[in-house]
This record gives sequence, structure tokens and C-alpha cells, in this order.
Amino acid sequence: MEGLYGNYSEPPEFRADPFQTYVQDGQVIAGFIAVVAPARGKRPRELYPSRKKPIDKKNEKNLLVDIATGKETGIVVATDKGFFQDPFENNIKARYNTIEAGAITILNKFPLFSKDKQHIPNGIMLVTFPTIPIHFPKENHEAVSSLLMSVKNALKNLRDLHGSSYQIINFFNIGSNSGASLKQLHSQSYFWKHELPIQGKDQIPFYKTYEQRGCLACKLASKREIEDVFGSTIEIKERIIYENPDVIVFFAYSPIRMLQVRVMPKRHVANLLDLSREEISSLAIGISVADNAIFQVSSALNFQIEDRSVAFRERYDGDFHMLVDILPAWPLAGAELVTSMTFASRSPEQAAILFNEINGEKTLLEQ
Repeated sequence: MEGLYGNYSEPPEFRADPFQTYVQDGQVIAGFIAVVAPARGKRPRELYPSRKKPIDKKNEKNLLVDIATGKETGIVVATDKGFFQDPFENNIKARYNTIEAGAITILNKFPLFSKDKQHIPNGIMLVTFPTIPIHFPKENHEAVSSLLMSVKNALKNLRDLHGSSYQIINFFNIGSNSGASLKQLHSQSYFWKHELPIQGKDQIPFYKTYEQRGCLACKLASKREIEDVFGSTIEIKERIIYENPDVIVFFAYSPIRMLQVRVMPKRHVANLLDLSREEISSLAIGISVADNAIFQVSSALNFQIEDRSVAFRERYDGDFHMLVDILPAWPLAGAELVTSMTFASRSPEQAAILFNEINGEKTLLEQ
């Protein structure tokens, strides 16, 4: 006989992300809340998924490949092999370049944050892409590694040239539903400063939690469990889908978007610039596995999600332990629009079980 929760015996479960939940003035401040509710059933967005036409790679017009091969102009800042030129120079111009590299960082065609009437650049936006044309990280983790190395080379040298007062934001948008204007895989980086210190609202809970509760990531990497502010023990073993000597990949305990996957470096590093080449390679594998997991699990549940964002949780002005979140591009509705909350009809533990059932003992390359 069906009860209040249909065929499910468990009531909805309230989960706060332990990495962004802290206590302030006697109150718990939850940076993000997920309500895991299997009995809720499929949401409309799951029942009527938008299936995209397969990408025609052979006949696809690819602006970024044209820039890499010298068919289009671009202002090249760095490659995975090293730094190229300072985009803040007054005499910099777009040129035709033929560059042999695994990835290239260029100045965005909408490059400048203007400060005054003279339009003095107070910041720039960079676009980085692998020279091998791919659309998703799962297609080639070595290309993702080259991309990350190019980002590191660009940002490290820009900080050396212009100082550490510039803020940095790194992210990927994959697919039109996540805001990507180009189909080829590419990342974006903001390198900018403001007369007043500014922090994005999504960064503050991560930083506050770290300052109050210490490094939960290091504890999770070593002990495989942590305690949240409510006193509950949160284990990771049931949600892990991949691990190597440098990173752990797992479905997030409190998903910001259903099927969110988190990639966590094991070593205590605050940002991408602190990673070695070997660790960047491992991080790229982790991002590729996470991307593949979202594809496979959503496909098995019959609502394949092709679009997603990759958010780098980093800090460039203090101590921190970086995380990388791969977030499916779910449309938001209802309570999700008025508060930091989402609803998940599949738990992260169920998602991990399904992924591991699909792949068995397969290696990354076989997946």
C-alpha cells in the first residue's frame, strides 16, 4: 500500500552543502540547500528533455580553430607551452597567428572593463581553448589538461607583471543553455580589479566556512568523512566515482544542480596557479570523468543533459582549498528562483551507484 511518500519509505531529505555552511550570530547560514525528494517524481524538465541535433563536426564553422591556424586574427596571450604577450600593452593588435600548441589563450573580443572616459582597461577577459576541436571535456582529457596549463601560464604571468591586487575568476560554459556562444570547448577567465574590494555572493559562504571550520577538503581527503554544522557525519565513499593520486571525483552531497559532480584536489592548494603540471593533468582527467558521469547517468535516466558549467572555487587573496564543480544546466523554477535551494529527484548516492553499475571495473579510457 502506498503511503504519504508513494512507493518511497523515506521522506524528503534536507541537505546543506558542508563546504559553504557556517554559523553567524547563533544562526546557521547555508550557502546552498538541496532537498533530495525521490517521491517527488520526475520534474517537467525531466519528462520532456530537449534533444539536440548531433553536432556536425566535419562541416562546422569553428572560429577558435581558425584563430589557431591563422585564418582569423586574434590577440594571443599564452599557450600551454608558455606566455606570449601582455594584453595590457597599448600597442597590442590582433594579428594572424599560426601557433603550434595544445591550447591557446586569447583576449576576448569584448575585452575591457572600462574605468573612466579614457577607457583605461581596468581588467580583461580571456578565452582559452584546445587546438584540437572538441565540444565536451569527456572527449579528450589531454586537451583539457592543455587548456588548463594555458590558463595557468596566462594568469601567472599577468599577476607577475601587474601585481596580486587583480581578482581572478575561472569557469567553463558548455552548451547554449549554459550561456556558451561557441560550440567548441573553451574556458573563460576574468582578470580585473576594482577600487573597492568585491567578492561574488557565491564565494562568500565558501570562504566564511573555511575560515570558521578549517579545511574540510583536507579532512575529507584523508578520513573520507566530515561533520557538518548540524553534527551529522557526512561520508564520501558511497559517492566516489573516480580517484587518482591527485584528485577525488564524487557526486556532491548537496547538489546545487541535480547530478552535480565535484572534483577535489587532494593536496591543499588555493587555486589553479598552485597546481603542478602533473596535478593539472590529474585535474583534467577528473573533470573529464565528471563530464562523462553526467552524460551517462542522465542518459540512463532518459533525460540526457548536454549543457553544463564548470565552476572553479578558488581564492587568490588568501588561504583556501580549491574545488571544481561540474553543474548540469537545469532550468530553475519555483522556490529555486527565490532562495539558494534546489530539488533533486535522484540522490547523489543513487547517481553514483548507477554510474558504477554502467562502468563496472572499466578504466577511464574505456568509459
